[in-house]
Amino acid sequence: MVKETKTRADSAVVFLDVDGVLNCNSTRFGAGVREIALRTAGGARIATGAVEIDKVQMLAEALERCGARIVVSSSWRKGFESAAQFAGAIGIAPPLASARDLFHRDWHTEWKFSSSRDQEIGLWLADHRSVKRFAILDDHDVCARRPELEPHFVRTDSDVGLTEADIARVESILRLATS
Repeated sequence: MVKETKTRADSAVVFLDVDGVLNCNSTRFGAGVREIALRTAGGARIATGAVEIDKVQMLAEALERCGARIVVSSSWRKGFESAAQFAGAIGIAPPLASARDLFHRDWHTEWKFSSSRDQEIGLWLADHRSVKRFAILDDHDVCARRPELEPHFVRTDSDVGLTEADIARVESILRLATS
């Protein structure tokens, strides 16, 4: 059987928020948690964040199964200059996953003055019309003003963060988009 590969242009993407997805309200620094310094373009530290290693691994494995790539929609995108920096910081790197392959070439949505996450995702999709398969992982309702995004939306519980059930929903959304 010949394995069909998708080109980068028509691959699936997952719009990724970090806080409330890769961590939760009770996440504390310690075992199983990566502490991350977010920096300005000049290198000055602007904040410290954290991700739970098991949640990152769960996401990376799902992305590999689905052939999907990450597009960072989180405000964390402002703390990194490249997908490689972001990947290294959250721990998506070999041998867990191929960081370069898990990020879309346009690895984050653009922040626009007075924009909201739903608008930023809409603008990104308008610029990448070949992307038909996508899911949105966020702990906030990013579809209230854009109901057309609702079928693609997986809302995580910020008290828990990403779960196996959330991953199953993402995979289902990406599979349904191909049928």
